[in-house]
Amino acid sequence: MKFNAAALFPLALAGALAGMSYWLDRATTVGELGAKAKARHSPDYIVEKFNVQRYDATGSLLQSLKAQKMTHYPDDETTDVVAPELIYHRAEAPTTVTAKTAQLTKDGKEVRLRGAVKVSRPRTSTRPATLIQTEALTVFPDEERASGNAPVTLTQGNNVVQGGAITYYGKERIAHLSGGVHGTFKRGSSN
Repeated sequence: MKFNAAALFPLALAGALAGMSYWLDRATTVGELGAKAKARHSPDYIVEKFNVQRYDATGSLLQSLKAQKMTHYPDDETTDVVAPELIYHRAEAPTTVTAKTAQLTKDGKEVRLRGAVKVSRPRTSTRPATLIQTEALTVFPDEERASGNAPVTLTQGNNVVQGGAITYYGKERIAHLSGGVHGTFKRGSSN
């Protein structure tokens, strides 16, 4: 199945989380306390109720990321985020990605979204609203790929497709559902 790239934009979440984690890592001093923290799995910094925006060179808002809490662990260089909400601002239809939690790996190569993962884009003048729901989605930002082995429901307008797993290829704009895929398509329906 082919879907618009904006339909699955958790890749932007990965970039925003990686940038925020990198900035906080550089903004904190490692010193003696940091060295001790690296010896055990305890956080070296915690940020609560944050909201970060990213703009392009002309000052237009590209992305906004807000969350209840972000915790960085120096021993394995992971970052845990509670209640992340990323909005990728587009001229006609912003794409919103939410989850209960997210974990960013050390090198930023993986972002693991867990619990009530939703990717939504409102209806536009040319495309129906799109909603993807699953319990787990792992994003590989450098590869522009996302995958999940949990049941997934993709709703586009009045059409609904369900499967046992999803892989999204961002460069090709293709979503591949597998594992008992079935759906309901309403003829002549574009809402």
